[in-house]
Amino acid sequence: MRGELERRAAVRLDRLRAVHQAALAMNESHDLRLTLNVVVQQAAMYLEVSAAAIALLDPGADALEYASGTGFWRSGISRSRLAIGSGYLGRAAFERRPHLVTDLSAAPDFLRHDLLAGEDFVSYLAVPLVARGRLVGVLELFHRARLEPDQEWLDFAETLAEQAAAAIEGARLRQQAHAGGAVGAGTEDSPLTRPEESTLRLLAGGCSNTEIADRLFVSANTVKFHLRRIYRKLGVRSRAQAVLVANRRGLV
Repeated sequence: MRGELERRAAVRLDRLRAVHQAALAMNESHDLRLTLNVVVQQAAMYLEVSAAAIALLDPGADALEYASGTGFWRSGISRSRLAIGSGYLGRAAFERRPHLVTDLSAAPDFLRHDLLAGEDFVSYLAVPLVARGRLVGVLELFHRARLEPDQEWLDFAETLAEQAAAAIEGARLRQQAHAGGAVGAGTEDSPLTRPEESTLRLLAGGCSNTEIADRLFVSANTVKFHLRRIYRKLGVRSRAQAVLVANRRGLV
């Protein structure tokens, strides 16, 4: 009994670290396409499923259209487009709750068996992506073995989906701002990413690179990378200058 409790505690800790690492990776880029690619890769890796895809909402058509995927053997999924409320994908979006299908062969409402012919998927989970109360899209998870997840795994999937939704919405807003000329890429006016903000706050708190790495569960090289980007964006050359400018701008 004690061994099982210790195992569960270790799993929870690993998943907390995974959520943090995934959030850092997802929020690293200002490019929407790259962010989508990172989201599906992180989801497939941490949830240990065969494939993952993102279907983004087309608000003008009330439809969900494939935007990115990983782990697929064929290209059929790239033609996926369903109306809100249609199939498990559309229902997850309409009802804003996950839909799990443990046996796709016995699920006629899946609607896209033709697009996934030859993929050998057995189970499926659709998790809505909601950022600031607004539907962004749906995270789709596919597995080539039967999925019978416990509640902790499902909660973990929803937590990753929340991180993904925030990252996608953030990347979309930054991309729109850049296209409109509001943000100058590579200048001191460029917004800090979430990992950079976390690094800057710890820096302002007096943490060393090693302490920052330990608290953010990243390597020392990753911390140095974030610091270089922070210096460039703030137009400074030292830690002290970075903290001074950050305080002036209300960043910490």
